[in-house]
Amino acid sequence: MVECLVVVVLIGLIGAATVPPVATALERSRTLAAARFLQSRMMLARAQAVSRGTVVAVRLTGQPGDTTLSTVVDGNRNGVLQADITSGVDVPAGTPAALAALFRGISFSPVSASGTVLSFSPLGTSSSGTITVDGRDGARFAVRLLGATGRARVLRYDWVDGSWSEVL
Repeated sequence: MVECLVVVVLIGLIGAATVPPVATALERSRTLAAARFLQSRMMLARAQAVSRGTVVAVRLTGQPGDTTLSTVVDGNRNGVLQADITSGVDVPAGTPAALAALFRGISFSPVSASGTVLSFSPLGTSSSGTITVDGRDGARFAVRLLGATGRARVLRYDWVDGSWSEVL
């Protein structure tokens, strides 16, 4: 009976010791998934811009912890503009994604109520910008959009040495 109790206690101690690392790994995974999702939506918008022959933009609206991502198509060949979105000239393509519902506890920045817009041209180039993706556990990733190539890269921030490195 005592041996059974010892075994149960040992299993409990081992289980308790492994929960924090597993929880941290899950949180980091969730944050990376959010960054990869944002990257894939950017690349989809770039492909749509090239195939449609018009400017297509990814637009983030709301607040860092409650962000909505939408794709907007230029309707009058002058680029995607806030005034044109408001007036209905530049129209959304597809269903907006409520990122807070998809990735709980993840925040995106910079995001403003009027919208952070990253545009893609029919030539495959884009505006340049970086969206930071932060997890609850301190994990930080960034999706960096390079204007000349239209390429989106995911970077990971290392808190120890204060540097960014590309996630492959």
